[in-house]
Amino acid sequence: MSQVLLAYVVSDVSDLHVAKLQDLVASLRAARAWTVGLPEFVDDVDESSCTRPEDEPVRTVGIALPVSSPGERPETPVAEVECLLNSLAAMSREEGLELEVQLDQTYVGDIEHGQLDDLLRDGLLAKW
Repeated sequence: MSQVLLAYVVSDVSDLHVAKLQDLVASLRAARAWTVGLPEFVDDVDESSCTRPEDEPVRTVGIALPVSSPGERPETPVAEVECLLNSLAAMSREEGLELEVQLDQTYVGDIEHGQLDDLLRDGLLAKW
């Protein structure tokens, strides 16, 4: 069963950012053949996080990429993960966005100021 690599915006999100992420997903889908599944635009609102009237729902905006689980065939090549993360790093630099990255709901790193952090570079990508 495949896993999901999710990169989502943690800074304030505008309608322009949403449109640019949607455009990025379309560009990524057309750029290459993807082994496990196509990148997907994510825009979810979690109302269950509201326990009091003044609470704001949690909105998750980003991109999800299905990737293979360890030992699963076909294996997701590291080049696919790099393609996604490097594209998001470029957008982070251009738009001033901060993103967090999760692999199956486990935090694996950040993208800030157009840079992948050490956890992504030396952890996720180096050990892929």
